[in-house]
Amino acid sequence: MTRAWTSAGGIYALERISRSSTADRRTIGEILSAFIGNRACEPQRGTQHARHATTAAGSSVNLSLRAPDIHAALTVLGRRDTVRGQVLRLDRLVLPKANLASARLRDADFHFSDLTGASFVGADLTRADLTGVRLAGAVLADAILYQADLRDAVLTGVIAEGIDLRGTDLTKADLRNANLRGARLDYGDLRGATLTGAVLTGASLKRVVFDETTVWPDGFDASRITPARLRSLPPVRIRAYGELAVRPAPAENGSPADAE
Repeated sequence: MTRAWTSAGGIYALERISRSSTADRRTIGEILSAFIGNRACEPQRGTQHARHATTAAGSSVNLSLRAPDIHAALTVLGRRDTVRGQVLRLDRLVLPKANLASARLRDADFHFSDLTGASFVGADLTRADLTGVRLAGAVLADAILYQADLRDAVLTGVIAEGIDLRGTDLTKADLRNANLRGARLDYGDLRGATLTGAVLTGASLKRVVFDETTVWPDGFDASRITPARLRSLPPVRIRAYGELAVRPAPAENGSPADAE
């Protein structure tokens, strides 16, 4: 635990450098993402694993207490100024009970991660890749997930009042017992999604895409939804991952990838 607190001190030192040196901001973002990946990544985590895996031992304890160094790195990434064109690689993480409230993580890649019970209150996850992510029991109230990718995501029991899910791909997402009171789901794709027991009071569902495989809450009248015109849907980036694809190793020194 002492080593973890020492690492946290170094991480906050990197944050001070990032604030004073815009030239180093991209590199520091990559360093922190790699650090989190090395400490909390499960490389073989695929779609089915993300859906059915049990959470790690000690996951009932908040991340800030059980892994202060990882918590510090996530905190720094979440409050830094956005770097144009940079995608933070945070996929296949096992980080239940993480606190990312108010984090700015636009375009971040969290695919196949386990974020069970995490807090994303007021977070900005615009266009984030959350394919196959496990967010069961998470708190997403007032979060922005505009045009995010949540295909095959597990969102059972989430508290997501006021969430912005406009233009979001929720194909085959599990939203059972989700609290979506006042949520904005306009132009979202709910084909194959399961919303059994979900609360949709006051939710906006203008031009949502759905079909016969969409499972609505009991008593919900889907005929009231204005049919979507597919040509008017906001574009959602198409991604294709192998079932158990592993992230490629970093490029060797001197390779074209390092020459920037």
